[in-house]
This record gives sequence, structure tokens and C-alpha cells, in this order.
Amino acid sequence: MKTLVLFCQLVFLLKYTYGYSCLESDTSYYHVDESSNCTVYHHCSPSGMTTLTCS
Repeated sequence: MKTLVLFCQLVFLLKYTYGYSCLESDTSYYHVDESSNCTVYHHCSPSGMTTLTCS
């Protein structure tokens, strides 16, 4: 069961980061996922892209 939960979390993260890559380091941007009406904020850093929040 734990594996299934982790898999679902991974799919969720991939859904919101797929197709969006960091063009410049230390920049923030957002996109809107129309299927869930969710605004997803990302921050790019030298270590990679992180999703800040979903509101």
C-alpha cells in the first residue's frame, strides 16, 4: 500500500512539472493546470526545479 501511495505522489509531481524546465537559474514562474484549475508555482535553482505551492 505504501508503494502505491508513493507512486501516486510521484505521478502527481510529474503531472505538474512535465513539460516545464528551468531556462534560467534562480527564477520563479507559474502555470495553470486547467483540468484541476490549479496554479502551480515553480522555482529554479542550481540544484533543479522545485514546486513551491499549488493554490
